[in-house]
Amino acid sequence: EYLIDRGLEMKTVEEFKLGYSPPKKNAGIKYLKGKGYTSDEIRQTGLTAKGRSGDYERFYSRVIFPLCDHRGSVVGFSGRVIPGISPKNIAKYINIPNTRLYKKGRNLYGLWLTKNEIRDQKEAVVVEGEFDLISPYQAGVKNITAIKGTAFTPEQAKLLNRYADTAIFALDADAAGSEAVRRSSGIAEREGLEIKVAVLPKGYKDPDDLAQDKPEKFREVLNKAVSVYDYVIQTAMNNYDSRQPSDQRKILDRVLPFINQIDNAVVKQHYLKRIADRLGVSLDSVITEAQKVKQPVEQRRKKTEKKVKSDQKEKTRRILLE
Repeated sequence: EYLIDRGLEMKTVEEFKLGYSPPKKNAGIKYLKGKGYTSDEIRQTGLTAKGRSGDYERFYSRVIFPLCDHRGSVVGFSGRVIPGISPKNIAKYINIPNTRLYKKGRNLYGLWLTKNEIRDQKEAVVVEGEFDLISPYQAGVKNITAIKGTAFTPEQAKLLNRYADTAIFALDADAAGSEAVRRSSGIAEREGLEIKVAVLPKGYKDPDDLAQDKPEKFREVLNKAVSVYDYVIQTAMNNYDSRQPSDQRKILDRVLPFINQIDNAVVKQHYLKRIADRLGVSLDSVITEAQKVKQPVEQRRKKTEKKVKSDQKEKTRRILLE
């Protein structure tokens, strides 16, 4: 009833294998032990954890989302509380911890269902959570996947790049979503993905909201997705008064470190000129300011690369063989 009230059809519920864990803290434990599994084996899956008075279930009294790898094998679970049924003092969403089977940073939710459509279109819509994927999918947007939060990892980018050339980020319309786009774009581009951003209209907090209310509008927003650099420039312009010198400085402080990450000199020059035009200042002055922030960016990149190489050297022979 809860899922149907949220606008999902039974066909969708079955397609995503959505389930339910009853409001009993040991119902699943009893069931699995009845099948012959030991407490230790159940604990290794991440379904249970050790408490003061014995093992307890993580997911009791929740809607359950099976998490599959890109081949369709179930490797973990996440759960959401049900209003009016679940206890009021538990977290709204919980995710299975990292286990031998499931590593959050290496998986993309829904990819087992959507990878063929993504491959056909060479383009993937990237959203945050389960419902942000399921509602658009039901509305006909099949080339979509979810990163399960705001942290987009190099492993996820590499996996997505097997199927797509372009990633359209349609994250939540809040400060965290905006910041996530900035962080994720560099990671995605290093793996060869072109990045675009779909900006949700005012009044809609996430893709789930928009796809439920106006699915055709969500598709329109995706079609109008802009370059990540245009998005960063526009966001900064929206937050400050570009006519004031003090705010112009804040805009440059916000935008230039991001633009300096562009490797292609022609593309970089294009966006530096766009900033200059938007601020009504000379291109030379913007280039001068960009040079001032270039050095720290390069130093951080070299420091990161040095650390990665150092970590690789420390790997044991056994790990390298594995």
